[in-house]
Amino acid sequence: MRNACLKKILLTLGTGLFLAVCFIPNDIFPTEEYFVLRKETLNLLDQGVLLSPSHNACTRELDLLVLVLSVVENRDKRRSIRDTWGRVNQPWPLLNSRPSMKVVFLFGVAPKPEENLELNSESGLHNDILQINASESYFLPTLKILMAFKWMKEVCSSVKYVLKTDDDVFVNLPLMMERVSSMKGRFILGDKLPYALSHRSGKHTVSSKEYPFVFYPPYLIGYAYIMTREVALSMLNAFYHMPFLKIEDVYIGGILPRATSTSVMQIHPSWIDNGQKVDICDFVQRKLIAGANIDNDVIYKIWQTFKEPWRCKK
Repeated sequence: MRNACLKKILLTLGTGLFLAVCFIPNDIFPTEEYFVLRKETLNLLDQGVLLSPSHNACTRELDLLVLVLSVVENRDKRRSIRDTWGRVNQPWPLLNSRPSMKVVFLFGVAPKPEENLELNSESGLHNDILQINASESYFLPTLKILMAFKWMKEVCSSVKYVLKTDDDVFVNLPLMMERVSSMKGRFILGDKLPYALSHRSGKHTVSSKEYPFVFYPPYLIGYAYIMTREVALSMLNAFYHMPFLKIEDVYIGGILPRATSTSVMQIHPSWIDNGQKVDICDFVQRKLIAGANIDNDVIYKIWQTFKEPWRCKK
């Protein structure tokens, strides 16, 4: 059954005004019923873990667990994070402290055996690899993150906040932690997209059986979002009883928060930047919290501005 809705649209064309009547079907926007957890178990996390940080990785309470999506060939991107904003146990440049944190890079099984051997060596060297037993694919990130939540629950449950990001992102951690520490209640914070179309063809194809509505709920774009440990664990529990969607940022940044009564919040209109040219001084000048699609050499240049902020004074 379809609900008819009369909608007034005033269109200015020359000197004329036109009234349009639209009939909007009830499968355009998701209904509240869709976000009610099912009584039965719909999904399982049984892929298994091939590589993981040692059990002493979280021996003390941490401020932040950073989960970074990556693939084996992006070794230079991981190096740039380890050398700069993701460098653990050292103060942020010109500051006396840095959030106590653990960085974990998330992987599936690489297509070439030699790549998995390389990843095994990297894990032994850095102790920051979580590899699940599922083949790498465009739609695997959702399961990578949920498996990371499961690992956190078992090994690193004392962490306060969980940040998910990608391996081409720079994050101003002191500014981000300043932002989240001032917030109360249940939230997930990032770059919010109010509504977006579900695609029935192309790279991001989702069938109507997988997701029955034309529009997705408001969600956070996947390159950087942060939540409390409690929110991450509640979303993990909800996953077992919520229809699965393979689009990572829609599912974890929108659907699971809605299903767990978690507020999806914009971090700040000018504090996050996706897909645009980043000014390397924007971070040290507190104009940006996170920027995506950043080349490795630019990440190092941004880091240098924190060591020498006077270079960015105008």
